[in-house]
Amino acid sequence: MKPKHLLHPALLALVVLGLANTAAEAQQRRSFAQKLNKQVAFDPRGTLVIENPLGAVNVEGTSESVLDITANWVVTGVDDAAIAEGRRQTQIYLGGTPENRLLRSVIVQPSRDQSWSVSVSYFIKVPRSVHVNVVSRSSEGISISRISGNVNVRNMTGPIHLNSVIGLIRADSVNGDIYATYKLPPTVNAILSTVNGHIQVTTPSDASFTWHAETLKGDFLTSLPLRGGFSRHPGATVYRASVNGGTSPILQTVTMTGRVSVGAEGLPMQSLLASTQGRPGSAMPQEDVTPSLQRVSDTLLVQPPTASSFVAQRNLINGNYKFETSLGNVFLGEVRGNADITTRAGEIVIGRVGGSCDVSSLGGPLNLGDIHGVLTASTAAGHVHVRAARKGGSISTDGGNVHVVHAGGPITLHSGGGDIILQNATSRVNAETKSGDISLTLDRTVRSQTVNLRSVDGNIVLNVPPGFAADVDITIITSSDVANRIQSQLPGLSIIRDQVGGRTRIRGVGKFNGGGQKVTLMAEDGNVHVRSENTPQMVVLPPRQ
Repeated sequence: MKPKHLLHPALLALVVLGLANTAAEAQQRRSFAQKLNKQVAFDPRGTLVIENPLGAVNVEGTSESVLDITANWVVTGVDDAAIAEGRRQTQIYLGGTPENRLLRSVIVQPSRDQSWSVSVSYFIKVPRSVHVNVVSRSSEGISISRISGNVNVRNMTGPIHLNSVIGLIRADSVNGDIYATYKLPPTVNAILSTVNGHIQVTTPSDASFTWHAETLKGDFLTSLPLRGGFSRHPGATVYRASVNGGTSPILQTVTMTGRVSVGAEGLPMQSLLASTQGRPGSAMPQEDVTPSLQRVSDTLLVQPPTASSFVAQRNLINGNYKFETSLGNVFLGEVRGNADITTRAGEIVIGRVGGSCDVSSLGGPLNLGDIHGVLTASTAAGHVHVRAARKGGSISTDGGNVHVVHAGGPITLHSGGGDIILQNATSRVNAETKSGDISLTLDRTVRSQTVNLRSVDGNIVLNVPPGFAADVDITIITSSDVANRIQSQLPGLSIIRDQVGGRTRIRGVGKFNGGGQKVTLMAEDGNVHVRSENTPQMVVLPPRQ
């Protein structure tokens, strides 16, 4: 899916709100609002991908073969300058083909001083039979209704509402509730997972299926006839049951601290746990980590944790530590040996590791501080923040941003749908994102180093010292002859343009400062900027042109 339409603010209807006329009003935050409408052709068998980090998403299926988008974009700031900065840092893209459409909101550099904030809300009508994928970080709510295709939703914060979705459902959240309403009995599988939220499933009273449920501290409630029971798993409560004698489809619900209710509308719910001899499984020993968590958050982490409760929480571990759970957040203040942590759904927070660190989550953010050994970190859905990977390693997320402040050894970074930022690197770097920007700054002591960066549907910014030497090969593949370009503050590039498969290929080949190790940069439908400054600095990616 390659974006072809940039919905520039100049083309939108403009409404300016909250203009102050008095000194008291001048202290209030002001807002800038824009509204846009767009219709494009859409194949009823196609796929729509929506990436909207901040704001609401509402998708409704219709009988029309068209994609109808209404977007409300609001930037709020303390003054006109803050609003202007928020506008400059935010763009909306619509691209792809009638078979595969991409709608993307891009906030290039979120406000760190809280002087401005932005929200983009979408109201979208699609052919009922399409497949819908939604990715959000902090939504005001995601609602998808009357869709017979498959639906996949990933959301960090905010409720998810699924109404009359007939196709396969996968909904993942960290801090949001999930509501699924079936007007007809479900016929295909559904997986609903939230770390700290509740799950509510409403079905007809005669619906038959198999229910798989897991929780750590929550409860299971139902109004339907069940045949099943609990099983023992360390740190979790697991329940398997046949509903109305059914074997398929399978409804899987997973929550750490929330409540799961499955039943028919209007019928009274009963707790399954209340009727048992206490909750199966054994609790993990806990420590008071409140002071340690605050210290780690203030001094070692790039971003504060999103989790407030943990299935495993330890202040200090003298030696190696290995822990695995099917559900739950993990906090470790300091591990003086090696750390090996796995959770199927939850956030992993670690302040310092003296040895190697191997962390994995199938649904949740990774928030790591100072890692002295080799780091291996992966998550299927969530952002990854690392203060220091002193010996490098490998970091991967299938849906989220990757942000590393310092990498002292060879490092590989991957994102299936987000931006990659590495603020300071002293060794070899490989980075790839399938939908986002890449920003890399090499340490001022680096004279030559191997760099391999690839971005799809995003920009690449490479910051190098003035004397940096390299053999350079830069490639841009673009659908427009003028929208994307190569810019370099270091001389030595020869630019070549040609046509490949109906698209334009822009190539810059040459040597910086006489040549050295290989630097390969490739961007599809994005710009490439090579910058040379006397001192490394935090990079703010430019808005797309």
